[in-house]
This record gives sequence, structure tokens and C-alpha cells, in this order.
Amino acid sequence: MILSDRESRAAKARGAIRITPEPAPAAWSSTAVDLTLDGPLLCWEVPADHETAEHGSWIEVPGRALFRAMTDTLGGDLPIMAEDLGTITDDVHALRDAFGFPSMRVLQFAWEGDPHGPHLPHQYTRNVVAYTGTHDNDTVVGWLAHRSGKAATEAERLERDRCLRYLGTDGSDISWDFVRAVQMSVGDVSILPVQDLLGADSSARMNTPGRAEGNWAWRFRSEALTDEIRERLRVNTEIYGRLRKPSPSLTFASPP
Repeated sequence: MILSDRESRAAKARGAIRITPEPAPAAWSSTAVDLTLDGPLLCWEVPADHETAEHGSWIEVPGRALFRAMTDTLGGDLPIMAEDLGTITDDVHALRDAFGFPSMRVLQFAWEGDPHGPHLPHQYTRNVVAYTGTHDNDTVVGWLAHRSGKAATEAERLERDRCLRYLGTDGSDISWDFVRAVQMSVGDVSILPVQDLLGADSSARMNTPGRAEGNWAWRFRSEALTDEIRERLRVNTEIYGRLRKPSPSLTFASPP
């Protein structure tokens, strides 16, 4: 829990931040904090008694002081990744890099035409978390289908063509083309939505930003993850050096 002194803005400006660590469940080896670092070092502050984040205000955040206090209190490297998507300012880049926070890369964002774009796998560095797409994206199959349909704009068709050329594919197995691309990258972490492992279309999309209803409703049955899919993922994970031995400290209950 991060506690700031709301009674004294001067103390906050000086970076006088108290950190009260809360014990994680025994099965966790670390707790990851997903931060959005976009624009100036600001935070959307919402009163604690509000049920939603609709009403609040932007306040300045003592960025370096905050993370230094967390480091001093919690010790070691902070298990934090930076959700640095969109327009990011230089001061935020500097803050991210000063503390070594890994950056996000989303393959669906890679096809705007810049061969040096940060979301292209050949531009990744080790300290990144590589996604085929996030919960806010369409599924990979849905993404390609939209850009191949009659309603696609010229810009979207160009994205599709650049994607297919880059990946050397005809698109018939596009979700696994994306899976393979992020797994073979040098990024330390790859994240693969289960919808893309299943080759699901847009009906399996998890969230559409800006849409108030119909989100976070998608589910799947365990039998959908067939032995063939499991083996394909295992082989890919082994080929690209991402297969790790399970931690002896982690235990998982057997499914009912």
C-alpha cells in the first residue's frame, strides 16, 4: 500500500512518502505493479470513498522520490513494468530507464510503416514485455479479418500487407505467426492471450475501450485448450528458450 500525506502538499512535493508493505500470499514470489506512465509525471487522484474513478483530479507525482522510497523499503529490484503506450514524454522515458522498468511492446501496433518502429520485433531490447495484443486489442484473427474486409480503410489494408510481408505468411495461421514472432524476439517476457492461442475471432475480444457494456464477458472451457495446442505452445516455448522449470514454492490445485 502506498500512503501519501494528503494533509501536507508540501511534504508530497518533497517526496515525503511512506511505504507500508503488505504481505503477499505465500504462493507469490513477487507482486507485479502495472503502471501507466503517459504524459507528465501526473496521477489521477480519486477520493477513497468514491465507487468509480470518474471524478478526480490530476496531481503532480514525485516520480523518482516515489520509486526510490519503494526501493528503499521493499528492497532490490522493483517488480514493476511500465505501460508506456501512446505518446510518452522524455521525462517519463528517463524515469522508466532510471529504475530499469521493462517497457511494453504490442505486435498489433507494429505495422504503421516505420521500419524502425519500437513494436517491430527486430527493434526489441531484452528489457521489454512483448504482447501479441493486450486485453484492449482485438484478437489477432479479428485484427486481420477487419483489415481484410470490405469496411477496411486504405491505411488498414496497408497495415495488413506490411504485417504479412514482415512475417512471411499468407495469414492462414496468423495468430500463431504472431505468437512465434514475440516468442522468438529477444524480449525477456512474452505474453500471449489465450484467445490468440485458440485462434479465436473478434467474438472473443475481451475489452473495447470506450464501450460501456459487453466487456470482460468472454470465457472459455478448459477442453478448448486441446493437447495439440498445449504441445504446440510447449514446443515453441522450448525452441525459443522460454521453457522454465516450475518453482518448487508454487503449488496449484488440480482442476475439479
